[in-house]
Amino acid sequence: MRYRLLKHGLLGICVLLAFPSAGRAKGHQFSLKTLPSFVHQLPKATQRRILKAVHHYAGRGDVSLVQRSSAHRSAETQLRRTAEAINRSLRKVAAERPVLIIVEGLNGAGKTSLQRRLVEDYGAFAGLDLKQAHFGAPQPVFTDKQWLDRYDEKLPSKPGEVALWDRSQIGRYIFEIDAYPQLGKKQRRSSLKQMDAFEKQLAARGIAVIKLFLVPSKQRQIERNGKRIALQSQIDASDAAELLPKQRDKTFRRYAKVLAATSGVFPWQIIPMGSSSEGPGRYSGNKRKRRAARKSDQELWRSISRDLRQAYVSITDNGSKAPRPKRDHKVIKRIADKLGMVGPLMTATEGRQLAFDTLLRTLDQQLATTRSAGEK
Repeated sequence: MRYRLLKHGLLGICVLLAFPSAGRAKGHQFSLKTLPSFVHQLPKATQRRILKAVHHYAGRGDVSLVQRSSAHRSAETQLRRTAEAINRSLRKVAAERPVLIIVEGLNGAGKTSLQRRLVEDYGAFAGLDLKQAHFGAPQPVFTDKQWLDRYDEKLPSKPGEVALWDRSQIGRYIFEIDAYPQLGKKQRRSSLKQMDAFEKQLAARGIAVIKLFLVPSKQRQIERNGKRIALQSQIDASDAAELLPKQRDKTFRRYAKVLAATSGVFPWQIIPMGSSSEGPGRYSGNKRKRRAARKSDQELWRSISRDLRQAYVSITDNGSKAPRPKRDHKVIKRIADKLGMVGPLMTATEGRQLAFDTLLRTLDQQLATTRSAGEK
């Protein structure tokens, strides 16, 4: 064993001596000073972790899915099989009613890569009339009366149609607080009421809605920022701002409020999304301790859905016509704290598998509900 390690170590040194540029992108020399200016507001330790991720991605470039999946062949095979099952279930549900799938989450959670795997790589929507839509921050031209119009235009209108949304109407509450500071508490509360009414309209139209919320760990967000800097893709100050401790807590509180306000009709499915260095490596000790630790973690993220429903019910039971999460500070704070804890529970591959399994399970539930309603 020692001889083998020594042999591989000497081989690696020879490669580095022969190719001194290996591991670095051609023409790119990154340092803390060359990072974007808004990254400098982060703590030095976080800046160094971002720089480490920049060097990693600058050295290997934008690796394709086929090249990335070689180390996780069995996991990718399982994802493909689940996608095929999703396609079969989706065809059955879409034949009866229009379907809307919403993928939400913080910056760097993996929303785009998850959709790419579903649509392009594994063909989960093959043979279906798919409409994709991406929603950014709300525009100032959208008033309180008409801001939901741009979402209504992207809805599936008849059986056989499937809509896949990257972000949704809850972005108004998340982004408008910073973008439009002139808005008062009354207008923000009005937005929450309109979101709840909008989802009730979707249910009345017979649209099957599935909502996934991806929660990234801090390490994953650091790696995503490093990748975007290395590949010179789009990145702005909001991506780095979520890494600040105070801003991160504030973001989770906002999401806790709006998720609770929109959990009345269609529940949110919480999906942890960590990095490759997180997940299984967190568990140590004997088999019994590892099983107990994983069971505890699973209960943690599943309890968020129950807390969201509890917050919604407790708020509406207080006599309000629509949810007002600010009336229940303790529940909202508990949800926000849990959202900040669930990210590292799984690696990205495990998180994607959980998202696929959750989507399949929810489709099967929708199909059973549609059939039982038809029998009545």
